[in-house]
Amino acid sequence: MRVFNKSDKVLLYDAAKANSHLGKFLPRWLGLFIIAQRVAQDVYKLKTMEGRPLDTPHIALLLKRS
Repeated sequence: MRVFNKSDKVLLYDAAKANSHLGKFLPRWLGLFIIAQRVAQDVYKLKTMEGRPLDTPHIALLLKRS
């Protein structure tokens, strides 16, 4: 289980690129984002480095520390 704290900097996995053969060497991680809030046990709300919140929360499996 991955646990993040508020204001941790993370990258977000881009699942759309995972199954694409077009961009084999393109990065599969988006970001840099900041943990804004823990919504549930493994669910986090993110915000951009500029402070704008993302619309949907994301599960911890799709996040990694930068």
